[in-house]
Amino acid sequence: MPKANLNDSHNQMVVHWAGEKSNVIVALARDSAGATGSKTSSVYVSYDYGTSFTLVSDRFRFSGAKEDSKQLIAQFYHSPADNRRYLFADVTNSYLWNTFDFCQTVQGFPIRFKPTDLLLHSKQANLVLGYDGSHPNKQLWKSDDFGETWVLIQEQVKSYFWGVEPYDLATTVLVQRLEPQGVSSVLSSTDFFQSKQNRRLILDQVDSFQLRDKYMFATSTREYYIADASEDQVFVCVNHVNNVTHLYISDTQGLSFSLSLENVLYYSPEGSGSNTLIRYFANEPFADLHRVEGLWGVFVATLINGSASEDNMRSVITFDKGGTWELLQPPAADSLGGTIECQLSKGCSLHLAQRWSQLLNIQLRRMPILSKESAPGLILATGETWTEFQFSKREVYVYQLLTEPGEKSTIFTIFGSYADQRHSWLILQVNASDVLGVPCAEADYKRWSPSDERGNDCLLGRQIVFKRRTPHATCFNGEEFDRPVTATNCSCTRQDYECDYGFKLSEDLSLQVCMPDPEFSGNLYAPPVPFTGKCLGTAAVGEMWRLDWTARCFLVQLESNEFILYAVRSSIHRYDLATGINQPLPLTGLREAVALDFDYDRNCLYWADISLDTIQRLCLNGSTGQEV
Repeated sequence: MPKANLNDSHNQMVVHWAGEKSNVIVALARDSAGATGSKTSSVYVSYDYGTSFTLVSDRFRFSGAKEDSKQLIAQFYHSPADNRRYLFADVTNSYLWNTFDFCQTVQGFPIRFKPTDLLLHSKQANLVLGYDGSHPNKQLWKSDDFGETWVLIQEQVKSYFWGVEPYDLATTVLVQRLEPQGVSSVLSSTDFFQSKQNRRLILDQVDSFQLRDKYMFATSTREYYIADASEDQVFVCVNHVNNVTHLYISDTQGLSFSLSLENVLYYSPEGSGSNTLIRYFANEPFADLHRVEGLWGVFVATLINGSASEDNMRSVITFDKGGTWELLQPPAADSLGGTIECQLSKGCSLHLAQRWSQLLNIQLRRMPILSKESAPGLILATGETWTEFQFSKREVYVYQLLTEPGEKSTIFTIFGSYADQRHSWLILQVNASDVLGVPCAEADYKRWSPSDERGNDCLLGRQIVFKRRTPHATCFNGEEFDRPVTATNCSCTRQDYECDYGFKLSEDLSLQVCMPDPEFSGNLYAPPVPFTGKCLGTAAVGEMWRLDWTARCFLVQLESNEFILYAVRSSIHRYDLATGINQPLPLTGLREAVALDFDYDRNCLYWADISLDTIQRLCLNGSTGQEV
């Protein structure tokens, strides 16, 4: 088995695989910020898929007055636009190195600021933003030649982002700037703030600002955290009084939010959880919320009830993107076959460690939940049997595993050190094909659909079928495997609906009706956007239910409470027999409305106006507006 003993005792290592189907791995060994004594760094590169590593630190030299100084590389950055390009930053000495060929050749440049952070453009490889958070004026710089020359573009910067294509031009920069009044403004520019005509004030008097995917978020009151912005919706953690945090879910436009889960576990360096030991290991906020990759709408969250102790934590799972949450079903047996006395009916459930537990018990080296799109339905380590594989004759402390992006290769790399000697970095390459055998044949696969814990395989209105390897197959997919996935829309059920804006579910859940929300100040029966037939976000005029924004089901017929329609000359009313609510329909121009009739198949109301000498129609499913 290939192994490389680097003879390197730095206590941190940052590793990056240069992209799918690339043979290059770049590693930076460095001292931690809290390490005593003089600090150093070393750069290693593997050009043979991790089989061997070459020390390339001598390529990172200073020029000019600092020629005899020792470099101290704090971080490196990989270009998402060109996987051959890297930038290496020495914050202490205000120096940058760039490479265009996987560190085969390296060029260095002194710069006029301390590069505490760099942000590389996702499409234009030469564009880079540089931030000096150590400067009293919090400076933001711009380079258009991949780090060689820099121009100062803004000061008093709290956060900054590249714009999001196709919504913004490629050169768009968004900046949260601290104003003299103590609050922030959010600005955008398409020419790096060189001219006023290309500069725009987006928001003012905000406390914080974030850009996640295509969504922009700003707040001026409570502390909040964007936990997830995938799948065209946003999960937001909002910290309320007494450090209680709730999770909210948005509509597809990211404008309206509703409560999804109360008492979710959340950490903030300046707020919730800041009085725990985690403050020594985390300098960024996070929430214990894991999106199961490869499965639409499936998330696992941690609930907290009381103090930040694991005894007060419980894991919950949602299969409909926060519509409903359930406790996790405990396993019947442990890894050794012993019986586990734990049943949901007795209040016992399975709890999975996430980021909080990993950091709070760092000496136990707990790992958070792991899921990959390349292995749909597999969470953490699942399977019926395991084959023991010895990769070293000496005991090894394993610190991390690294796989090629895409996880299609059978080769992975182990980073660790020998347990019987002083810490020195050890890198081993493992080829799992020795255990898995041969490439899979068609008979080694099966069709599989994800389902919730009640066996329902129609999730968010769709049934998704994956082709995946059977549990007992001793084979591997291979790098050219393209997983077939089919999605079929289901008929809408009650679970695909939620109360419309301005309504809330009756406290008597047996009624399953939506009641007007007394705290809502808008128009309860405002006409919706015309019905498009896509089911997404359609609200029926005069109805109190609408399809959930996440639903992808096929609309068959919207069931509602029984109601009576009646005319009083200049208006037509809807009287709900279940709730007793009497509301006028959103109609205009009526004078003498008489002779009502209702088309049950199309859900449309017809009436005659004898004063106007017309027959008019309004379809309550929102497919049309008021028609003559």
